[in-house]
Amino acid sequence: MDHVYACILNTSHYDESVIEVCWEWIDALERAPRLKDARVVSSSQLSIYYAYHMISRVQERMPRRANHAQSRADAWRRVKRSFDYLWSAAVQLWKPFELDRLDILCSWSYLALQFADAVDEDTIEVIEVC
Repeated sequence: MDHVYACILNTSHYDESVIEVCWEWIDALERAPRLKDARVVSSSQLSIYYAYHMISRVQERMPRRANHAQSRADAWRRVKRSFDYLWSAAVQLWKPFELDRLDILCSWSYLALQFADAVDEDTIEVIEVC
């Protein structure tokens, strides 16, 4: 599935279409039933991270519109929901010192930096405590 969306992203020439493809990719990865299997969580986490990373990068380079702050806040809410799920799965699947668990935390914290204009204090506290 990742290859299909990567190909579509590579052929998307407009910022809006890149963001649209990223949302579709995230929705496809998060479609029920979501398995709490170590391999599935680990690989889907990387894809979800990359899609959110692309959304942030594209939103930052686009001309600012009146709804820019709202679209960033909406995107951050979705990041938070995705990574809340991934983190709860990681806690169940891996011990605190295992690298897959750390990878999820690093991805989440990096996205918090990218969405710094929209991130909430509660999430920062969760990331710091983890």
